[in-house]
Amino acid sequence: MISDPEEKNYSQASIKKIYETDVQIKRLASFTKIKFTKISNSLIPAIDTNYNNEETRHVLRRYTYFGATYGLAFSLIFDVDETNACVKKTKVNVGFGAKSELGKFIEFVEHENNIHIFFKGLISYARLNQQRTRLFEALKRKYHRSLLISSSSSTNEYLEPEEKQDFGDAIDLTLYWRNTVSRTGHVVPNIQLIPRVPPKWEIFDEKNLVSQLPAQFLKLVQLKGVQGAVEVCVRCIFDL
Repeated sequence: MISDPEEKNYSQASIKKIYETDVQIKRLASFTKIKFTKISNSLIPAIDTNYNNEETRHVLRRYTYFGATYGLAFSLIFDVDETNACVKKTKVNVGFGAKSELGKFIEFVEHENNIHIFFKGLISYARLNQQRTRLFEALKRKYHRSLLISSSSSTNEYLEPEEKQDFGDAIDLTLYWRNTVSRTGHVVPNIQLIPRVPPKWEIFDEKNLVSQLPAQFLKLVQLKGVQGAVEVCVRCIFDL
């Protein structure tokens, strides 16, 4: 068992003090929106085996960070070989709702032990994830009296009339927003508004306006933003 006289565990109070007194940390936190809730580091024993099955015993320093950015909680643990200034092992965990979109990116970060790319991708993703959440919440507040709005996941919202039309099942819209994170930490949002039309609607849609909706929606996003584009389409389809 290796005892570490330099082992450090920072309390909430000490972390808060660092944020308040260290100008660079304060600016970094303001820019990245990262707030650490727990920070620690300690020495751990490690064994490396070469091609001849010869073991080499040495010591690594393990860093542990818990925090959140734009409302997305995360934990990051990585080991550093201080002799070679090399990150040897990385483990990342994020909130359950974000795992489906961040899974492959996290696998890459852990395989490459790239801490810089992790924070770059995490911050960009969390910012868009917060925007998506706020959009869905805003739509629910705006249309809660006139539309039934339900979610199948954090990436989909379904919008349909509160009351069905006389001529049969009404049209409904699926607002699809999925964020993909590349290996370089860049985040690309895929945002679509997809109509689902009952067969009886084809009789009334002589100009194929409904089928053109997804393409027109993307054009509106460029002009009015996502929420503005959704509101225009809802007004046209549901006369709200």
